[in-house]
Amino acid sequence: MFLHIGESQLIKWRDIIGIFNLDTLKDSEENTRFLRKIDDDIKDEKTLILTQDKDVKIYLSNISTNTISKRIEKLM
Repeated sequence: MFLHIGESQLIKWRDIIGIFNLDTLKDSEENTRFLRKIDDDIKDEKTLILTQDKDVKIYLSNISTNTISKRIEKLM
């Protein structure tokens, strides 16, 4: 099954490793260093989603972590 994460992006929900609130990630110094690497891509997004199929991929979404979690619950 696929999960809609906003702006016409669909991902396989079983490939999800983690769903993180970007505001919460910014509270940690280590996470802030990580976010600087992808900072050019971050605009108004609220959520960072890590997936792994063959490779680890990072998706950014303007949908809240709570909404994405609820969508996953409906798929299960």
